[in-house]
Amino acid sequence: MVSKRRATFPMFVALVLVLPWTLPVGAQLYFSDDFEDPAASALKWEVISGDWQVADGLYQQLSTASPWQASMVASDHWRDEWVEYTIEFKVRSLTAGDAPVNVLFRVQDPAPVTWDDRNGPNTHMYRWIINGWTNTESRLYIYNEGTATMLTQTNNALEVGAWYHVKLVVAATGLAGYIDDIEMFRVQHAQWTTGRVGLHAYSGVMDFDDFIVYGPLGLVSAATPLPQDGAGDVPRDGALSWTPGALAETHDVYLGTRFADVNDASRTNPMGVLVSQGQTAATYDPGQLELGQTYYWRVDEVNGPPDYTIFKGQVWSFEVEPFAYPLEAIAVAASSFETDARPENTINGSGLDEDDGHSTRTSDMWLSSAAGDQPTFIEFTFDRLYKLHQMLVWNYNIQFEAFLGYGLKDVTVEYSENGVEWMVLGDFEFAQATSVAGYTSNTTIDFAGRAVQAVRLTANSNWGGVLPQYGLSEVRFLYIPTFAREPQPADGDLDVPLDAILNWRPGREAAVHEVYLGADPGVLTLVGTTDRPTLPTETLEFGRAYYWRVDEVNEAEPISLWQSSVWTFRTLEYAVIDDFESYTDDIDAGEAIFDTWLDGWVNNTGSTVGYLDAPFAERTVVHSGAQSMPLIYDNSSAPFYSEAERDLGGMAWNVHGADSLRLFVSGRADGSNDPEPFYVAVEDAAGRVAVVTHPDIAVRPGWNEWRIPFSDLTGVNLGNVRAMYMGLGDRDNPRAGGAGLVFIDDIGYGRSVPADD
Repeated sequence: MVSKRRATFPMFVALVLVLPWTLPVGAQLYFSDDFEDPAASALKWEVISGDWQVADGLYQQLSTASPWQASMVASDHWRDEWVEYTIEFKVRSLTAGDAPVNVLFRVQDPAPVTWDDRNGPNTHMYRWIINGWTNTESRLYIYNEGTATMLTQTNNALEVGAWYHVKLVVAATGLAGYIDDIEMFRVQHAQWTTGRVGLHAYSGVMDFDDFIVYGPLGLVSAATPLPQDGAGDVPRDGALSWTPGALAETHDVYLGTRFADVNDASRTNPMGVLVSQGQTAATYDPGQLELGQTYYWRVDEVNGPPDYTIFKGQVWSFEVEPFAYPLEAIAVAASSFETDARPENTINGSGLDEDDGHSTRTSDMWLSSAAGDQPTFIEFTFDRLYKLHQMLVWNYNIQFEAFLGYGLKDVTVEYSENGVEWMVLGDFEFAQATSVAGYTSNTTIDFAGRAVQAVRLTANSNWGGVLPQYGLSEVRFLYIPTFAREPQPADGDLDVPLDAILNWRPGREAAVHEVYLGADPGVLTLVGTTDRPTLPTETLEFGRAYYWRVDEVNEAEPISLWQSSVWTFRTLEYAVIDDFESYTDDIDAGEAIFDTWLDGWVNNTGSTVGYLDAPFAERTVVHSGAQSMPLIYDNSSAPFYSEAERDLGGMAWNVHGADSLRLFVSGRADGSNDPEPFYVAVEDAAGRVAVVTHPDIAVRPGWNEWRIPFSDLTGVNLGNVRAMYMGLGDRDNPRAGGAGLVFIDDIGYGRSVPADD
């Protein structure tokens, strides 16, 4: 009798030909299911809980009744020796709200059957929660004999109904997760290395497809290349970098202009493309690359002793920035034009196909009026001064152009640096068009890097030589990028950090960069000169709009200075004191909300921070993010006030123009709170305390913003804040009062943007 384990291998071989994902070089397929055959899928999966079915080529989980709805790869289809592998699948969630997608792996038998079992004494597993906490976070947990430990946490959300590509890499000593090739986490961890894999739907309906597991590459290969694979317009002087394999001790870097050379080269046959062998850094500087060239590169990861195994990497590619770029910001005017053949057609791409071939339609071109003034001209004006490289011309290209000859022939080309004073570049003959659809540019005028803001073409003759009408199909200008561009922060960015570093893509000929910054776009101040395209900021203030530009300077060039555009950004209004997002339910690790905000259990007031049962933080009534702080108060017995306190360790608030403290408070939605004054107390390192009270914010449902001017906190050194207190009642003159529950979120210090700013 043939065992079920052995019977699976022919199926693996058959599936190799129809894999939904491309396997890396050298990978071995372990498990695959495209869910096209319900009977076959039934043998591959073990439903632990929930309502799972295979239908319409999908693996569907249809129930929302339980937070634990799991299906595992069947034991007969899994091997304990598979300790390093990669899982890939597609998923779409069909339930809004708190219904995250989960991946289970290294699950030791017996697998958890119920929600409570996940924290049971016999549970050993890893769990990646892809979009938990009301679709706001991705977290990685390990469950070990009743203890749940969070390993990583990052923001993430999935759009309901949208498909996502999930990838989980499991190595002997490392783990990494990706959504649509964007890395969610990377962590070194290996409590144990065996166990099955599975899917888990938390109270949600969702569809899965194209599930595969392959190995043993795991994290041994280089990943996440920069530039990204297939990237274009890559700066010619940029460095190459990658995420190293978890086991790699050194790296071999291959770089060349032929795919075959880079793919086939090795240490024993370097083929002229092994540019670095045995380096320890996960970055490589190739020096100045050739403009417009496509490069291929590969990184082999090399283990340390005793085996020094070399893991061949994938071949990636990128294309270096071109010598010149098409100019887009152009205005055009002509001495005359026919109604259906306007001059705008020469710059808007009308009539061009994907190969830059032009049509023969009159409405895609410019044609001057037969009754127009002579001489006929067409003039192009740019949004700024450019170092102009070339002008490409598509001449007039109607079907009967060979007989009519409206296309420009003898042309005087002039240019201007300011649109007022003109200089003659020369007299040129423009080649006649072919009168055939798909006609490509056949005239190139070289501007040789002149500084140009406007170009005028004056027609001296056409190819027909009879009728005084002149036409063009398309004109394209190419410029050399000598000014700074692609600013970071991007133009118009909001909530920019106060310690932002200004970055930009440098002008090609720049020797040094002069950076100007200010609050008035017309009055910018030189704040730094640098030989690198980056500059840290030191004087930014909360909630202000800033303007900046970069002057690219090279005294050795005929034009020694090129100014960038003026860009703008606005800084954040408030820095975070506490947004309550970092707290977990891990009491043993001291990460619970009441481990930081001490309440009546410690200070003997009537307060309780957080709930008695996990989750301890509030996850439904939130102002922003995924959590807020619930503060329960009961002033019916001594000491007749309720207070929570947090040690701030000497935090400085009176910096960067900050003028106020801000927090958001919400009472119960049904308005059932007993009225009690809500107060905030601030204590400095010398023990001085200032108290500010709000009379009724605790009874107001919904989120209420409370801004406390620093002028209300006089007597306290706000440059050295030791502690912050929040409470209900009167801490100085306590008296018996009521009870209730308030929620607090997003405490910060800073400055609000004035209404007229």
